Amino acid sequence: MMRGMATSGDFDGQQFAEQEVAAKVVEQYDVAHARVFYRYVMGGGGLDIHYGVFRSADDGVYAASKETNARLLTALEWMRPVRAGSVVLDLGSGHGGLSHQLLARFDAARVVGANISPAQNAMNEAEAHALGVGARNEVRLLDFNLGLPREWAGRFSHVVSCEVLCHAASKPSLLAELFACLEPGGALAFTDIMGADGADEKALKDFTDRNATTRMARPAEYRAMLAAAGFADVSFVDLSGHLATYFEKMVAQIHAHRADMLGEGVPAEYLDKWLGSLTQRVNVQRAHAVFAWGIFMCRKPGPLY
Repeated sequence: MMRGMATSGDFDGQQFAEQEVAAKVVEQYDVAHARVFYRYVMGGGGLDIHYGVFRSADDGVYAASKETNARLLTALEWMRPVRAGSVVLDLGSGHGGLSHQLLARFDAARVVGANISPAQNAMNEAEAHALGVGARNEVRLLDFNLGLPREWAGRFSHVVSCEVLCHAASKPSLLAELFACLEPGGALAFTDIMGADGADEKALKDFTDRNATTRMARPAEYRAMLAAAGFADVSFVDLSGHLATYFEKMVAQIHAHRADMLGEGVPAEYLDKWLGSLTQRVNVQRAHAVFAWGIFMCRKPGPLY
């Protein structure tokens, strides 16, 4: 059962069994006050609620998140060119920020966004139409933990995903399904928040208390899982150095927009718990670098272009 408003999305001391994760992901992102929080604190007013890459100390969370999108799309094209006729699966497409940026950059490609949140999907579709890319932006309501549609086998030229696989009930199973939905030579590029190789799970508590996860993966584990799923040319661009700064910028967003968020219905208790968690996360990451983050890219064996 979903918790009361003040504590929805509060997973203090919990990690979830595979069958519990999907409902908790909806709780984390689809409750009205959570959508307001993420829009201010991670999106900076935009539609990208994921970690960011900083080009300068003056960048805020909005610019940093857009830079992540740009680098992720570059990594995707490194693996295989995105061109006319390309059909890209955006797994866990959220509000659609990455999908829209992809459609603007590759103006002859099409995107299928698959996402568990009805409210986010509605925002994705509305914004895509406002930007003039709605005709190339298909949005599907999907809980990927229940499996990908069988008719998707071999359908996609590319798969892209941003901070989503951390919510997978079984990462090896999901990666195997993504391999199956790619055409021969198809490319996969994704980012994810992880524990650093060798990190104690207890040190990651300030993340798992605020996010619907099973156990956090490690970079070395993802490399092994991708290879086991059949992917070739597996590479990882380590961007973990940006995390502490991003956590600090999230703290600054809470302070700068606390009154705005309270005015839009975000409970004070919810903000206070996030503030405490993020402050501790900054300190732990600065001192021990227990979190890892970056871009994975790989290919299904087959044609290079």
